[in-house]
Amino acid sequence: MTVHSRVGASSMNRWAQDRCPGSVQLSQGLESKSSRAAAEGTVAHWLGEMALEGENYRGERHRVVNQDGHSIEVTQEMIGHITEYKVVVDDLCDEHTARHVEHKFHLEQLHPALFGTADCVLWHPKRQHLDVIDLKYGAGHAVEARDNVQLKYYALGAMLSSGYNPKTITLHVFQPRCPHSEGPHRYADIDGLDMLDFAGYLVASVKETASGKAGKP
Repeated sequence: MTVHSRVGASSMNRWAQDRCPGSVQLSQGLESKSSRAAAEGTVAHWLGEMALEGENYRGERHRVVNQDGHSIEVTQEMIGHITEYKVVVDDLCDEHTARHVEHKFHLEQLHPALFGTADCVLWHPKRQHLDVIDLKYGAGHAVEARDNVQLKYYALGAMLSSGYNPKTITLHVFQPRCPHSEGPHRYADIDGLDMLDFAGYLVASVKETASGKAGKP
């Protein structure tokens, strides 16, 4: 079973950026049931991992996966979207790129509760540049790359777990099923030094969740 952090990157918009740290304690002990959409996203991420690792993900077409109590079919549409995701990642790489797929990290030096898994991280040593790519399969809510705290969390995780010291970082969102004026692939550039400020914000935010305060409105 996959263990998720109570202060994970995917929910940081709620417990930190939206200033509701008390929600972490309020949700403890509550049973969490996966929706069909979430189960479908999990299957898409599984295919995405296969694609980026060079495995035959297309051969899974029409397979029905039992995911979190839901029967999810691997459709041709899903295969097509994962192919687009693979193209985006491959186009960012060259012969010197270090590619980390489903990159697990633990920021224990900052706080024991801070850990997670990034969909894809690319390190370009010659340029000292880091790409962080997040696959979003949901169709209901468009996710922005700009000021995306989830992706900054992943970038910090990649930096501290791998020893990277990037001068520049690009945060990427690939969301093929949700219309957006910028298209399915959105990205935002940040300076590597910005991560020092984010690290301080992250630690302060996670400590605040332990206080049980509701936070600012």
